[in-house]
Amino acid sequence: MPHPALTLNLRLAWERMRNEVPDRAFVRCMHELELIKLNLGGWLDDIDNKLKTGTYVFGNMSICNVPKGRYLVRPGSILTLEDTLVYYGLVGSAFEKIYDLIGWSQDRVDYSYRLNGAQQKSEWILNRFKGWENFRVKSVAKLQKYSHVVVADIAGYYENIDLSILGSQLRSLGISAGECDLLSRALNRWASTSGRGLPQGCIPSDILAKVYMDPIDKALANMGYDHYRYVDDIRIFCDSEQEAKKAVIALTVLLREKGLSLQSAKTKIYHKHDAVKKIEAIQPIIIDIINKLKKDPVELLLANGSVDDSSQDVEEDEEDINKVHIRIIKEAFDTFFTKGDYPFDKSLFRFLMKRLYQEKDDHAAHYCDFVFLMHPEEMHTVLTYLTEVDYGNSLSLIEEFLCSNNSVYEYQNYQLVEWLNNRSIIPTARLLARVRQLAFDSSSPEYLSAVTTEFVGRHGNAADLDRLEQMCKASNGLVQTKLMCTLARLEKSRRNGLFRRLEDAFFHNKSVIAYVANMDNLTLKVKRKK
Repeated sequence: MPHPALTLNLRLAWERMRNEVPDRAFVRCMHELELIKLNLGGWLDDIDNKLKTGTYVFGNMSICNVPKGRYLVRPGSILTLEDTLVYYGLVGSAFEKIYDLIGWSQDRVDYSYRLNGAQQKSEWILNRFKGWENFRVKSVAKLQKYSHVVVADIAGYYENIDLSILGSQLRSLGISAGECDLLSRALNRWASTSGRGLPQGCIPSDILAKVYMDPIDKALANMGYDHYRYVDDIRIFCDSEQEAKKAVIALTVLLREKGLSLQSAKTKIYHKHDAVKKIEAIQPIIIDIINKLKKDPVELLLANGSVDDSSQDVEEDEEDINKVHIRIIKEAFDTFFTKGDYPFDKSLFRFLMKRLYQEKDDHAAHYCDFVFLMHPEEMHTVLTYLTEVDYGNSLSLIEEFLCSNNSVYEYQNYQLVEWLNNRSIIPTARLLARVRQLAFDSSSPEYLSAVTTEFVGRHGNAADLDRLEQMCKASNGLVQTKLMCTLARLEKSRRNGLFRRLEDAFFHNKSVIAYVANMDNLTLKVKRKK
């Protein structure tokens, strides 16, 4: 059954998508965004025509199992860029009505993914970190008024959103039947469980999740409860423990009506003094470190013996001050991670790692192999750190892990190989053999195959290129396009002959030819300069 015909602002959807996908998506689409840019008008027109004629067909959603700590994983959603664009367009079309519905709760109840009131701007979400910080600060301030707080967490929130209920909520906003129908078809096509779940890792889902929770926020307010929420983290402030127990019951019933439930292990009632410690968590430690860094420079130097305090005319030495700042960060890192017996705290870890890479200091590099093994959920932080400090042993560090029996998470392997693909490296035979194994393993998920075949195409031998060529001929669609990109090193006349045969097989294939030709020109310019 074809979709109803409709028109979406795909240009605005593209602006939003291209700015957000590289940072939010679990899997960055290698080459694909660049290929789209080469023929953006044609790509948008093709999708627009299918929407207007009611012939657009949504693809399936893939899942990558993303580590989340304690050996658990969460489902990361992978949509095609075409589907992502239409998803952005559909939610963008409804954005004004959604904002009118939930605007009341922004920075009053709901602190997550604050919407930009300038609705036609490409930046439709305001600073996310500030929202989380306000959630913390306002919660602590609110406890000056109340004696107890319920701290609750919804179990598997995005995965359990009932799509029929969500659809009814959207229709009640006056969103057109065509848009509601197309969005419903898309979400049900992507649902991991029949009739349930939103794709995770994209802003449109975050906005729809806010719509889903709006009746619960309003119901709690109608009951007289003072509460704050950040996505699925809920805090209800109460005057007594008895009232807090009633609040848990009320919240449980409200969620049940939406097909949701509380995560029992994370739902607790705290007295205000314990609650402040729970909510502040590691923040006092971070504030203490920041205060030390902000300390008067002369006092800082004196305290660390960098100048003679008997001198009447102490001059600030910028180099010495920087050294003291770095020393404070290093000491904190050693205290809470490498030497101290403290539980791993991701907020403090990310704070200190950022401070270290801002100073281009590789002090934490020796700890990275431990993080690879014990905290794979922090791969992005570690790889950013290794990049920023330009750590000389990064390649050997990654090789040791990838070639060990500990590289069990496919998503972690994807992150490591993607990082390697973005570096100018010469891999060892051992590393190449390991990535080759992943590239030609038929059980590897497509997102992992994409980055590993790219690596093999760049660094492999003639036999590897032969194999990639055969895989390319046997594939179709976007997989074929990606494999074409791996064949830039194939003998030129042979490669170009293959490309001519495949150029009309898929929309992006012609763009690959221009993309690879541009790479040839860049390589030729480099050789001439040498």
